[in-house]
Amino acid sequence: MGDMEAPAPAAAGGHVVLCGLNELGYRTLEELVRLGERVVVIVRSPAEELARGARELGATLVPGNYRDQAVLRAAGVPVAGALVITEDDDVGNLHAALAAQELNPNLRLRLRMFNRELGRRVQELFEDCQVFDSAALAVPAF
Repeated sequence: MGDMEAPAPAAAGGHVVLCGLNELGYRTLEELVRLGERVVVIVRSPAEELARGARELGATLVPGNYRDQAVLRAAGVPVAGALVITEDDDVGNLHAALAAQELNPNLRLRLRMFNRELGRRVQELFEDCQVFDSAALAVPAF
């Protein structure tokens, strides 16, 4: 099998891009891995303990700002199956979702939103979008 030469799991497409390696993001990652998903995680600081744990779980890490379209592209958003955003910044999460949708209009979106009213409106903005609040795990939304 020649998959050792593959540049990254992202190259194959159909993977999940996860933004936000906080406690919720990490639990979400564990669950996605358990479900057999390939996950690419966008991290601000790849040196953090959670980032090490993510690597051990088999995730590919892409350093950078999740709101940056170049970073989203590097994480394979144009060919990804879904984007899960667990950062605790409603406005940033919305920005990232809009940037990602420009790269991939068919992307399934799962966004963490603290403001329920904003969350409700955001869900109407996108074709396939589910918003969850801070207490909910993102994975059941799959």
